[in-house]
Amino acid sequence: MDCCDEVLEQIELLQLKNNKVYNILGGDRWFKGGESDTPDLDIDAETAINTVRSNLYRDDTQADSENVSAPDLISLLATYHAVLYQRAGFHRFPAIVPENLALDPDAGDDPDLSIVDAMSWQEWLVKQIDALQGAWPIKVKYKDEEGEESTIELHNNSEAIAEIYGLLLSVAGDVDIQTELGFKTITEAIAAKVAATTAADYAKGNAEFLGYKGNLKEKKIPLSITPGAKTLKKALETSEQKVPRWVNEDKLDLVQLLTQILFATEVVKSVFWDTFDPDRGVRGEGIKERREQGNPGDEESWQAFIDELRNPTGIRYSDLFPKPDINNLPQEERDGN
Repeated sequence: MDCCDEVLEQIELLQLKNNKVYNILGGDRWFKGGESDTPDLDIDAETAINTVRSNLYRDDTQADSENVSAPDLISLLATYHAVLYQRAGFHRFPAIVPENLALDPDAGDDPDLSIVDAMSWQEWLVKQIDALQGAWPIKVKYKDEEGEESTIELHNNSEAIAEIYGLLLSVAGDVDIQTELGFKTITEAIAAKVAATTAADYAKGNAEFLGYKGNLKEKKIPLSITPGAKTLKKALETSEQKVPRWVNEDKLDLVQLLTQILFATEVVKSVFWDTFDPDRGVRGEGIKERREQGNPGDEESWQAFIDELRNPTGIRYSDLFPKPDINNLPQEERDGN
C-alpha cells in the first residue's frame, strides 16, 4: 500500500468520526434545509419535554422512569430535563388555587388564582403561611395577681404552644387539687347536713316536749358568695339570701315561768309550812273545820287574801316577782269541785 492509499484511508476514517459527532450533536436538525450553514433549530421546548416525559412516565404515580433511547445530544438533554420536569412537578402548572386560604370558600369571597411558575407558587405559599399563622412576634397583655398590667412577647408558634401547654399543665394540677377538695367538701357537707338534721329533730322534740310555740319567718342573712351567678367573678361576690328562721311566739320564757312557779311555791310554803305540833294537829285542819262549819268570816278573809296577792304591799312587794294571775271562782264552782 502506497502513501496515497493510507492517506485516503485516514480521510475516510476521519470522515466517519466526523459524521458520528455530527449526528450526536443533532446533525441536520439544526438546519431547516438548503445550503445555509447557519443553525436554525425551531422547537417547542415545553411540548418536546412533555413528550419525552410521557415516554419516561406512564402517569404521575410512577416512581421510576422508563428506559428510552437518545439518538442525539438534543434528545439526551431533553430526557434529563424531562426527569427534572417530572420530579419538580412543573408539568402540573398552571395551578388553580384560592387567592386566600383564610377566607371561607363557601362564602364566594375568595376568587381562584392561576399560578404558572415556581416563583409565583413560592410567593403564594408564603402569603398563605402568613395569613394562616399570623404576624410574629405578638404581644399579649395580662394582669398579675396584684392587678398590675404586664406584657409577654411570643416570637413563633413553638413559644406560644409552650406557654399554653405550661399553663394547661398548671391548670390541670390545680383542677386535680380542686376536685379532691371538692369531694372532701361534699363529704363534710353531707356530715354537716346529717348533724343539722339530727339537731333539728332534737330541737323539734324539745319544743314539742316543753310545749312552747314557734313559727318560720323569712330573714336575710349575709353570704360570702352569690348563688346562681353566671360568671365566677360574680359568684365570688358577697350577697344576701332569704332563709327561713324560727321565731319564738310564746309571750313568756322559761325564766319567767319558773319565777312564777317559785313565787307560787313560796306562797304555798308560807301558808302550810309549820313545825308539827301533836296537840295542835296538822296544819290546815282548822281551815277544814271552819269550812265545814261555814264561818261567815271566811269569805271576807279569802277575798282579803286574794287582794293581797294581786296587789302586794310592804315587805311582800318586790319587782323581782311577777304579779300572779288569780281567778276567784264563785262559791258554787268551788263547792262543786
